[in-house]
Amino acid sequence: MGKPTIEMEIINDDRTLAIGFQHGSAPTYVTTFTAEGLDEFMQKLSLMRSGMMPAIAQEWKLGAPVRCCRDPVSCMEADLLAGDPLLHIRHERFGWLHFILTKSAARELGQALIKQADAPPPALAGRA
Repeated sequence: MGKPTIEMEIINDDRTLAIGFQHGSAPTYVTTFTAEGLDEFMQKLSLMRSGMMPAIAQEWKLGAPVRCCRDPVSCMEADLLAGDPLLHIRHERFGWLHFILTKSAARELGQALIKQADAPPPALAGRA
């Protein structure tokens, strides 16, 4: 059995996403989402993905190619339970992501960011 074909189109003055699923000779199934409905669907999909195998890798393979966002909007506050840093990062495709860090993890991340920011650019920087 082959993989289904998925087609998407933004319609209704950029307010609705239409998604069509076609599998084999079965008729195409089309469903639509508003922005808010799509946000909810993506949250539910991510919860389902977290229970699937293979699990998402615990460690990132440094140097692997990525599709990333440059200079995302972010802010931080203390979480109300323990006062640990609560980091909010706006991802242009997935919305606001939220992370509670232990104080030691926040300190380690902050020091690593400063070290990286102060490091000279790689030899090939700007040549791509």
